[in-house]
Amino acid sequence: MLHINKPIASDCRNVSFTADIFQCQHCQHYQKNIDAHYLNNINEIYTHYRPYSVQNGKEQLNFTADIPFTRCSEILKISEEFLPHANAQFIDIGTGSGVMLEAVSQRYSNWTKSAHDVSGDYQLNLTQKYNLASFYKGDLSKIDHRFDIITLIHVLEHITSPPQFLDSINALLSNNGIAVIQVPNIAENEWDFSIYDHVSHFTKHTLKTLLDQHFKNVFFPIKQLNKEITVLVSNTHTFPKQATSPIKNEQPLLESFNLKIQQLKKLPACHILGTGPAASFCAHFLGEKFLGWVDEDPLKIGKVMANKTIQDASELHTSPIFLPYPLSQVEQIKNRLPQNNYIY
Repeated sequence: MLHINKPIASDCRNVSFTADIFQCQHCQHYQKNIDAHYLNNINEIYTHYRPYSVQNGKEQLNFTADIPFTRCSEILKISEEFLPHANAQFIDIGTGSGVMLEAVSQRYSNWTKSAHDVSGDYQLNLTQKYNLASFYKGDLSKIDHRFDIITLIHVLEHITSPPQFLDSINALLSNNGIAVIQVPNIAENEWDFSIYDHVSHFTKHTLKTLLDQHFKNVFFPIKQLNKEITVLVSNTHTFPKQATSPIKNEQPLLESFNLKIQQLKKLPACHILGTGPAASFCAHFLGEKFLGWVDEDPLKIGKVMANKTIQDASELHTSPIFLPYPLSQVEQIKNRLPQNNYIY
C-alpha cells in the first residue's frame, strides 16, 4: 500500500484529499481504496470538472514525435485498418469537451456521431458543433441504440466497477462492432498514481486480464503511444493473431513511485516543463519551490495556470527545469530543447 499526499484531479486541479493505493497480490492490479469517503470526493471533483481548461477545451499537442500531434487523431490512425470508412454508427463514451468528436469529424465525416457523458455541461455546444444524432447522460443501460464503433478514451481508469461498466459497453456493440479503449500505462508512467480520480492503474497484463472476461476478441495494435495503452475489443470482429500476449509486468511500481516522491522532496527551486497531470502534481507537491511553468504548446504559452504565466520552453531559462517524464521522453526533450538545465 502507498499513501499519497497532495494528489491532483485528472483535469490538473489541486485537491485537498489524500489517497491510498493497493496492489492485488492475486491479479497484480493497482487500485485506489474505494470507500464512501473516496466516492464522495471524486463526485465533488466531477461536479467542477473542466478538461483542457487552459486550451479552452481543445486537446493538447503531444510532442513525442517529429511533428506534434493530438492523442485522439493518433488513436484513430493506429486503429484505422479496423475501422469502417463507410457510414457507421459511432458513439464517444465519456466525451468531456469533445476532443474525440473533433478527431472523428476530421477523419470520418460520414459517420453518424453520438456522445455520452456523466453530465450535460457540454451537451448543447457539442450537439450543435458536431451535428450529433444523440447525446446521452448518466446510466449507459438506458441507451437503446447499438453502435458500430465505440470509443472510451481515458474513461476506464475512472470507473469504480469495471466489470459492470464493460458489460454495459458490450451491450451497446452492434454485430461486428468494435470498441477502441485507451488508458494510461502505469508501467511506463508511475506519475499516474498521483491522479486522485484515476481509480484503476493498468498495465497491459492487468488490462488484458480484465477485458478477456468481457469480450471474445482483444487486440493490442503494434504501434502504441508513449505512456498509454490502446486496445481494440469485439465479440465478432476478427483481429490479426498476435505472436505474443502482453507480458506481465513485475516491476515494483509503487516502490518506484515512492522513490520519485523522495526525489521531489530534495529538488531545488525550479520550473517544470508541461502543464499536464504529472507536471501539475509536481508543482502542487513542490509548493513554494515551484517557480513556474514552461511549455512547448503554442496554445498554452502566455496563459495563466495556478496563478503563474506559462512561459515558452524554447527560450533560455536561468533556473533549472524539472522533467517528470520517462527517460526516453527526457532524452527527446533534451534533444529538442538543449539550451536549458534539466533535472530528472
